[in-house]
Amino acid sequence: MIKEYLYRFKTKEEFEKEFKDDWRFGGNLACFANSMDYLLGTVLEYDFPDNKSAITISSRNYRLYSTSKWIINKWMLTSNKPTVPNYKPRKITREI
Repeated sequence: MIKEYLYRFKTKEEFEKEFKDDWRFGGNLACFANSMDYLLGTVLEYDFPDNKSAITISSRNYRLYSTSKWIINKWMLTSNKPTVPNYKPRKITREI
């Protein structure tokens, strides 16, 4: 059974669009460290309760990244649901 996860990490482009050059420090107290870059664009495979603004997750390889935990804030995430166009497609007609 495949579990549906609600959030994914924003891509670098999404962070830059929202926070400009200071995107690594877009949140109030937390930052998106260089060693977290492997998370960019990936699905958050943890439950993130609606009543929380931050959760702690395990680092993929703490020996490589010097920490065993990351603090993840909601500003780092976006919806994992595919976007659906909000317009009606045009009907294409061809004259023969």
